Amino acid sequence: MAYLKEDRLRKILDHRYGCKDDSFLYNYVLCHWWNLVLKYLPLWIAPNMITLIGTIGLIFNSILVAYYIPNFIATEETPRWLCLTSAFFLFLYQTLDNIDGKQARRTGTSSPMGELFDHGCDALVVCLMSITTASIGSFGVSWLVVVQTVLAWMTFWCSTWEDYHTGVLYLGFISGPEEGLTGLILMFIATYFTGYSIWTTDVKSLFGISFPGFPNMTVNCAVVILTMIPVVMTFSYSLFTVTRHVRKNEGSLITAYQHVLSYLIFAGCVVTWFQVAPDMWQQYPRTIFYTLGLCFGEMVGRLILAHMCGDAPFALIQRPMVPLVAIVATIVGFRRYGVDFPFSELQALTVYVIMTWLSYLHILQSVLRELSAFLKINILTIPYPPPKKD
Repeated sequence: MAYLKEDRLRKILDHRYGCKDDSFLYNYVLCHWWNLVLKYLPLWIAPNMITLIGTIGLIFNSILVAYYIPNFIATEETPRWLCLTSAFFLFLYQTLDNIDGKQARRTGTSSPMGELFDHGCDALVVCLMSITTASIGSFGVSWLVVVQTVLAWMTFWCSTWEDYHTGVLYLGFISGPEEGLTGLILMFIATYFTGYSIWTTDVKSLFGISFPGFPNMTVNCAVVILTMIPVVMTFSYSLFTVTRHVRKNEGSLITAYQHVLSYLIFAGCVVTWFQVAPDMWQQYPRTIFYTLGLCFGEMVGRLILAHMCGDAPFALIQRPMVPLVAIVATIVGFRRYGVDFPFSELQALTVYVIMTWLSYLHILQSVLRELSAFLKINILTIPYPPPKKD
């Protein structure tokens, strides 16, 4: 089944990736490190391969974390070296994720497929890092990890939505890919020295706060609450920028806001599912989170594709959302209204997982194959010697 029609493919040739990065860390620290690494990177390594290596590293680390911290609660018996591996693989991913584009320009192999591959991996990494943070931070299978993940997804969605309408992916003075990931790396390293118990320590006792009325909360709870600040800032800026751009070009604000509503429907389903069936999440937390991560990844990929195809229409309800809405409706029917379905909740979950994974894998291989054939480029390799830059 072809996902990209001929007229859409032709418009991809006119697509140009735009990015503006005002991050303090990027401009004054990290870019120098990335340029140094790039100098020693062989020209025969394809940009997409660089992205894939970084992503595989995080997948490997998430497997280690899942093995030692299956219930998202780390104890003093949990190996502390998990903090270091998490910091290392995240640092590796951050580095490789930021030199793949430089490698593409360096070898003259930049293409729209590279943008889709890069941001598609980024969308999956959001879920992986949220779960890893929740595990090391002893969030437990609780509202903390659900809220944190939904907020992380929202930040990524807002940036992609803004790029769809303005044609520029803007990273502010404090951005997730630079300051956000660097902050996580430092927190993982700090946890190695302090122990996992620091995350469940009361903030007042840890910092000696004696202000009357200061709420009792643990460090991990405070971290999630503080995460809301950059999320609100990102959403506010994206909303302002998109609104101004759409009005300037006499576009439809209803259509533009519809894209945000798509994410809110997705997030609402996630929150509702956890609310009505917390015991199911306790039994299969990673299965559910990883599957939701693929669902979100496919939604982001479709939005990026729509943008690359000349800002093609993006429907309110996307295909990967249909199984999610269906299983949430099923669980609500079971739990709230006692509907007598001819199958169990576990069977419904199994069908949802299978459908979501197959849908993601199918669109992944199909779109990459179609783009590869149309653009006449390889996905994970480049000609050797690489083509000269113009």
